[in-house]
Amino acid sequence: MAIGLANIASVAAGRAHSLALSRAGEVYAWGRGAQGQLGLGTTKPRQRPTLISGLQARAIEAGDNVSGAVLLDGHLAMWGANGAGQLGDHSRLRRVRPVMLAEPRSVASLALGAVHTAALLRDGQVLTWGEGQSGRLGFGSQLDSMVPTVVTSNIPGWGGTPSVDPPPPPPPPVPPASPSIIPAGGVFGAAQTVSLASASPSATIRFTLDGTVPTNASPVYTQPFLVETSTTVNAIAIGDGGLTSMVVVADFTIDPVPPTITALAAPSSADWLDQPVVVSFTCDDNLRVAACPSPVTVVADGVTEVQGVAVDSVGHQATTSVTVKIDRHSPDLAVDVQEGAAVDVALLNVTGTAVDAASGVVDVRCNGVPAGRSGAAVQCDVPLNPGRNDIIVQARDLVGHASSIAVTVQRLGTPSTMVLSPAIRTLGVDEETTLSLLDEFGAPVPDATWSTTDDRIVSLTSD
Repeated sequence: MAIGLANIASVAAGRAHSLALSRAGEVYAWGRGAQGQLGLGTTKPRQRPTLISGLQARAIEAGDNVSGAVLLDGHLAMWGANGAGQLGDHSRLRRVRPVMLAEPRSVASLALGAVHTAALLRDGQVLTWGEGQSGRLGFGSQLDSMVPTVVTSNIPGWGGTPSVDPPPPPPPPVPPASPSIIPAGGVFGAAQTVSLASASPSATIRFTLDGTVPTNASPVYTQPFLVETSTTVNAIAIGDGGLTSMVVVADFTIDPVPPTITALAAPSSADWLDQPVVVSFTCDDNLRVAACPSPVTVVADGVTEVQGVAVDSVGHQATTSVTVKIDRHSPDLAVDVQEGAAVDVALLNVTGTAVDAASGVVDVRCNGVPAGRSGAAVQCDVPLNPGRNDIIVQARDLVGHASSIAVTVQRLGTPSTMVLSPAIRTLGVDEETTLSLLDEFGAPVPDATWSTTDDRIVSLTSD
């Protein structure tokens, strides 16, 4: 079946892929590409012949999952599977694009096995590399080799120039070196000015910004250009005679978007709380979050602003904050009335201070009656009954914590009557009792004189 290719000089077939070489030295590939054996920069299959950009060859060869080409200057280009080192590039890495080997040079022909490779040089030397099982490399061992190595033998004439080899052709034109992309791609926080440069002064650089491989119809590079969005830059150099370099690719990811950060307080409330609060942060970014704050526990009384900063992979920052109000302590309360004080007024003016450094004092009462307040100072007038009086001063903060002080005062006065307590008491022989003389306010009468009508029956002593 015709597949639309013209001027084809040779073809090669691998296990599940095919190659074709045009008379102009262009290489086409199609079929299965899971190991990169198509050399198109991808592992996807192709159902039609596709040009391998930047490759000029005079011979091609296809193996199981590997491909190779003898370039115009006698070097080798290899691509595809490389688990046994059969590409000869000093590694076991799969290659999805052609890789030119520094050695060998002056290759006359190439042969690809399932997992090993052999090359014949123009001077008659044989080189092999790849898997060495069963001695297939000819080194006298079964060791693998990731490097093209000369096969030696004691066979007469081995390694000499074959008499059937034609004289080497004149040196072919050398393709120009691949251009450089500056900067060489990456992730950036702002637009980038990109320059292209070629080591070959006479070469023309053509490029694309849509991820496709440049051709002779692609734009010609003349000056630096601005990359403002995520873009894949592809570039080739075209030299004398239309020879093209290998394509060079740079991926630019432009991330102008800062991260996001939210704060959550637990327990959450805009009002005052009487327990520790844990503030947690959640960060997000369209690419990657580089730093997000750890949770913060607030235990101190007062108003605390907790701030968090999120940083993304290009250094953009976002901040947020949450205000936490904690009051875990009761107000500090003091009054100027001493316990047990004796006064002779009917209305006692009580003064003192009530302070709460966190949520603040919202109510002060004296015996249940609201007290006057001015800043931290409090005062109230407490009516006193004759005798013993209990005064209770209470202060409450905004959270509901309460403090209280209780004092007892004695209201004094000039007695108009006195009461003997007990007024009547019958005593047995040798029995003792205590007598008190109280005024009308219930207070003991000081300096009272005691007497009995018959000290032979009752004897008195005073405390």
